[in-house]
Amino acid sequence: MEITIADLFRYFLAYEDYEKKYIDCIRDKNNQAKIKCFHKYLSGMKISRNFKSNNDENIYNVTIKFIEKNPEDFNPERLSLCFYEAGLLNDRIKNAVVAASKILWVFNHDVIIMDSQAKNYLKEITGKEIDSYSNFCTVWEKQYALFKVELTKELHERGIVNWNSVFNEEWFLRRTFDNYLWLKGKNI
Repeated sequence: MEITIADLFRYFLAYEDYEKKYIDCIRDKNNQAKIKCFHKYLSGMKISRNFKSNNDENIYNVTIKFIEKNPEDFNPERLSLCFYEAGLLNDRIKNAVVAASKILWVFNHDVIIMDSQAKNYLKEITGKEIDSYSNFCTVWEKQYALFKVELTKELHERGIVNWNSVFNEEWFLRRTFDNYLWLKGKNI
């Protein structure tokens, strides 16, 4: 794996231009526009297709109820099951673990986002079969540990850590890695 400054800034700009405003809006319980922001986030993350149309508010409510019931357990497989049981999933699918991981990440940046492109790239570089979310997380964490060394070195050598406090945040480094995997997997 080789991290470049382009990889770092690609996610930084996506976060600053897109994700940050929607995440802040979605997390603000008093904001009347949170469902509209949630819809835009689902669309931007390309996960709307996992759900039946016009159910953004129901998806949001199921998510909030799940988080309130499980404040210490942000498990995408379990949230996916909640979506299924609530009849919110598109009729063609029975699970939405990828979508659930992307939704839960909004509320807890420790959640690892699972994506088929990232999964494909991890499989290619490790040679390991990835057959579940927990297996994905195990492989992801091992590769992230290697990536983090390289990324942190790059940030410090170039003085980038002083440009913006977000460059010192663990969640930001993890999400940068997630985007790196997604981009590399896109080209497989």
